[in-house]
Amino acid sequence: MLGYEGYIYTLERKTDVKMIFRCQNRDCKGRCHTSPSMDTVLSEPTEHCHGPNLGKIPVLELKNKIKSRAADSEEQSSTILHSVLRSFPLDSAGQLPKTDTLLRTIRRQRQAISVNADNRLPDHLKQTDRGENFVLHEDNKMIIFTTTSNLSILEACKHWFADGTFRVCPKDFYQMFTLHGLFKSQVIPLVYGLLIGKSTSDYDQFFERIMEEGNFNPDSILTDFEAATIKSVKSLFPNVLHKGCLFHFGQCIWRHLQSLGLQKKYQEDKYFHWNVRKLLALAFVPVVDVIKAFEFIADAFNDDDDEDFIDYFEKTWIGEPKKRGAGRKTPLFTIDLWNVYDRVSANLPRSNNSIEGWHNAFAKRVSIAHPTITKLTDKIRREQSKFEVDIAQIRQGQEPKPKKATYRKLDDRIKRLVDDYHNVHLVDYMNGLAANVSLWFIELWKRRQSVLRYDWDSTDFEGNLEPTRPEYETEIEKHRKKYLKKYNPLTKEYETVIQMKKRLPFYLVAILVVLITVAIVCTALFSIIVYRVKMNYILKETSVQAYASIIITITSAIMNLICTLGLSVLYYRLAKKITDLEHHNFQSTYDGSLTIKIYIFQFANYYSSFFYIAFFKGRFNTYPSQYGSQSFDEPCDPGGCLLELSIQLLIFMIGNQIVNIIAQLVWVMRDISACACCGGSSNKNAQKQWEIDKNLDDIDSITLIDEHITLAIQFGFVTLFAVAFPLAPLFALLNNLIELRLDAWKFLLKYRRPIPYKASGIGIWNDIISGVSYLAVLTNGVIIAWTSQFVTEVAYRSIQSTGTSLGGYVNWTLAYFPISDYNQTVIWIFVIQLVHPYYSERIVYWNVLAARLAFIIVFEHIIYVIVYSIQWLTPDVPKKIQCKIIHERVFDQRERWTSMNNARTERRKST
Repeated sequence: MLGYEGYIYTLERKTDVKMIFRCQNRDCKGRCHTSPSMDTVLSEPTEHCHGPNLGKIPVLELKNKIKSRAADSEEQSSTILHSVLRSFPLDSAGQLPKTDTLLRTIRRQRQAISVNADNRLPDHLKQTDRGENFVLHEDNKMIIFTTTSNLSILEACKHWFADGTFRVCPKDFYQMFTLHGLFKSQVIPLVYGLLIGKSTSDYDQFFERIMEEGNFNPDSILTDFEAATIKSVKSLFPNVLHKGCLFHFGQCIWRHLQSLGLQKKYQEDKYFHWNVRKLLALAFVPVVDVIKAFEFIADAFNDDDDEDFIDYFEKTWIGEPKKRGAGRKTPLFTIDLWNVYDRVSANLPRSNNSIEGWHNAFAKRVSIAHPTITKLTDKIRREQSKFEVDIAQIRQGQEPKPKKATYRKLDDRIKRLVDDYHNVHLVDYMNGLAANVSLWFIELWKRRQSVLRYDWDSTDFEGNLEPTRPEYETEIEKHRKKYLKKYNPLTKEYETVIQMKKRLPFYLVAILVVLITVAIVCTALFSIIVYRVKMNYILKETSVQAYASIIITITSAIMNLICTLGLSVLYYRLAKKITDLEHHNFQSTYDGSLTIKIYIFQFANYYSSFFYIAFFKGRFNTYPSQYGSQSFDEPCDPGGCLLELSIQLLIFMIGNQIVNIIAQLVWVMRDISACACCGGSSNKNAQKQWEIDKNLDDIDSITLIDEHITLAIQFGFVTLFAVAFPLAPLFALLNNLIELRLDAWKFLLKYRRPIPYKASGIGIWNDIISGVSYLAVLTNGVIIAWTSQFVTEVAYRSIQSTGTSLGGYVNWTLAYFPISDYNQTVIWIFVIQLVHPYYSERIVYWNVLAARLAFIIVFEHIIYVIVYSIQWLTPDVPKKIQCKIIHERVFDQRERWTSMNNARTERRKST
């Protein structure tokens, strides 16, 4: 269509030199002649029998723009429409068609091109944009698109990937089957095929036609678990390693779970969920160990409704046991087909996810389901042009686009797991890395704090702008004559202040009280140690002797927890009273002083028993010749103190959380019962809102300190002893999810609305959390080196063992003690010491000691280097917030200069 001087024309006929348009009105004989490109009117139009309609010209121009962009670009329909509407004149909006009509115009334009009358592709679609032949095969059953360059790359690729997609396939065909190659660590599509079915013969024809073009000999081919594809690949590539996609392996298992109605159980039953995930993890176990691992996992499925699922997995993926003789039947999919252990070791892709991702992106670029053959061919040609550039860039040394960080980290974790499969110390190794979590937490919190500081307008908040505490002013008013007046250079006034010499006695008293309370905590710990030693002797003579260590550990941990919680309640009141006597003038300094007192006490109260077990228990072992003397020591179990430390952490983490949650629930139930006793809702409705608010609890400084101290203690459990109890973060997460809801309920319904005070951060808690993080590096290093057997076992492998086996390790760590002098039938007994029979240290004792010290030093330096690198690479203030702050400062500066200039101008005018 053509718009000219307010008239709309449609194409009547076309010649080699011009295009002839006639008026859209059928009763009008108006004609217009233009050049073939429609950019020049060759002669004046003939007269019309009606007047012009200038309002339709913008609509026609809009449609032409839409059609042009729909044919030439890959933009979405809505994007095209929004773009062209930006310049549309508003006075013609009444002539504009509906949005759905315009969108249909775009879709029709994109489907307008059709094949020739003989159903053959047009010649311009049979070549790439760079003139290379692009159609390898074309008939009614199959079309294959590729180039000679693509086939030469495919011949050089040792690893192939094949998969099909159905949504973008034209209606005359069944699927688009693509063949990709791993080229310089990049998976690139090289062959595109349109097939009429998915039978073995279809795939055979596809692969045979490709094999005719060269000498193809890949090392591996990765496909999904379609039976026809597997059969075709095995018949045509008998010497090639054929692997199934790990993602499709998981999808097959999940679909069968759904067919058995077990998806709800999978989501709700954590034990069943975990066992199913173990079955999926069999893909990462060496092929020779898969059956043994499966039998171990299958024993964990105890419910009757699990049997059908286990039977399916065994029949399909493992193989049923033979009724006669040993061994198993051949499964539907052999173990070597779906196992990816060797691919992970070789850093090869485990799945067709990259191909699936390309299929999804390609489908979005096609934008419609089942397009015409010409439209799809044109889209494939554009993909070919794009990947030709990618291949050229890779060949010229440019690095391909890396994976997303999430997937790279996942690959690294799986690679480490696979590489350490035969390493007994995998758990110790992974636990040692847990110390890094706290360091990331600190840096991310600093960035989050800067965002909150900006949002709450406290970026430039300074301590000297903080208001004075009312309690401090009250103390000044009561005893004004006792205190000195001092000149304040900020306010340029004389103010009454409390001198440091009058505060100093209270500071000394506070230090003394803290030391006494820590001593009380140590006394309680010593009492529990005495209880453990005494119970150890008592239980040795009973029938529960085999479980004595477990019983003593659990009971002593519970006693320690009770003592800890009881002392905490008493110390809170004492610390607040002492801090009140110090007369702090600002709320921030008051909270800091109170916080540090409470945290020092709670640190000793909660962690003293853990430090004792981790670093001191069993370190002063005596020899059998000294038994019965005045020496006192509590030995560890023969396996070490690490298990006892884990049990202590488990009881404290769970017990402390349960006590806190129960206390808050009791508080809630108390309020509910009190409300019911007072007449329920009728009495409440009779009260006014201010009366209801008056009965709510008030928020004081202790309230928030209590919330912070709970999180800080929890943070210490998670970081200080991470290698002893790796599940601590999980329990902390579950506890915090519950606490989040309970705290929200408390602050909204049980407390009065607090008076807001400005602050530039969380104050001293930043220093406390940072200090705990740095201490955690040292404690975890010492636990690995001293408390666990890690260094000793590594030393045994290096010095004594010929391989990675630990056979004979226990005897190597024992010393002989002769007891023939005691008139006993037994001549020798074993002592857990790296010494000679008469207690002179062996050379290996000093070697192990040096190795432990070296491990601590190296571990600590590596982690601290990582810490400082993280701090250097991660700015405390995000760039976006920093730009906003600078922008506001520049704006404020301009405002000040403008106001100064205006004032100067006003003064000049007045003079």
